[in-house]
Amino acid sequence: MKPNASTEPWLRLYLTRGVGPQLGRKLVARFGDALWDAEPGAIARVPGVGPQTAAAIARASAEAAQRLKTRCQALGVAILTPSDPAWPERLEEAPGAPLVLFVAGNVEALRAAPQLAVVGARKALAEARRITQRWCAALAERGAVITSGLAYGIDAAAHEGALAAQGRTIAVIGGGLMRLMPWQQRLARRIVEAGGCVVSEHAPDVEPQPAFFPQRNRIIAALADAVLVAQAGERSGALITARLAADYGRDVWAMPGPVWSEAFAGAHRLIQEGAMLAADVADLMRALGLEAKAAPSFTPESDEERKVWDALAAGPLHVDALAHHAGLTLDALLPILLALEMKGAIVRLPGDRYGRA
Repeated sequence: MKPNASTEPWLRLYLTRGVGPQLGRKLVARFGDALWDAEPGAIARVPGVGPQTAAAIARASAEAAQRLKTRCQALGVAILTPSDPAWPERLEEAPGAPLVLFVAGNVEALRAAPQLAVVGARKALAEARRITQRWCAALAERGAVITSGLAYGIDAAAHEGALAAQGRTIAVIGGGLMRLMPWQQRLARRIVEAGGCVVSEHAPDVEPQPAFFPQRNRIIAALADAVLVAQAGERSGALITARLAADYGRDVWAMPGPVWSEAFAGAHRLIQEGAMLAADVADLMRALGLEAKAAPSFTPESDEERKVWDALAAGPLHVDALAHHAGLTLDALLPILLALEMKGAIVRLPGDRYGRA
């Protein structure tokens, strides 16, 4: 149930030093719009407040909140609070959900379903970026909203994939909307034009801080129905998002890579801990309730292509296993794989695996 309060108490609490999301919710639940008429003593009796915070709340400026509202209106930035009908209900499943969201673009995208969060390394391998983009395009084409963090690497590939399919994508950022780097500004503009949105829990002119990026991960995890970790090392921030998603009851998927690659060590660890292995985009489609399109018909043009095509009938295979099943040497197999890729019949998957397109 949504709290009965206007935008103002949320915005004034957001601007009050010492008031975080959980405490802010307690105060709105207790006082609503009457908070600013309450005696400091009554405010101080709310568990977790205390005299100093109560005094700060009493001093909170309505003018400062109005200035921020005016600034957002001038920028075309929407302000959402938990009292707003457009507030994404799924956020309330995350402890410490924001008091306010600042949104550029289509606010309705935040409530859209199904929604897949895609996270991973900033310094991602070219193959991981390519597969992420291809998978996100296929999912967006079928109606999924792709949510990520507008960072280099996997994040950018996820957004680009959705945009390539003329789908919607959501970027959750770790600073103010007016503090994006030039390349992020260009991508953000395309996201908004395509019917998606860029969202932050920070006011538009707030500079990004290192601590903000792990915090924004809880928003990414809570908004989504499921999370895909496309590439992650042992210390990747993407693992934070994955573990938060699991805490919120979301499905967690991980894209595997070569077992010897440290670049995928974090993703492999997630699979060991119970995350589902994303061997193919069809796995994600089924999990999100999306219907996969019928595969295009393909007729092999040689005996060697037929052997490879038949070997992949049961599902993706590692290149060594594929050579064995097709009865070909590795030297003979590789040019056939390249030819079949160029024809769009097969796709290369993480970990030197191949599958039918």
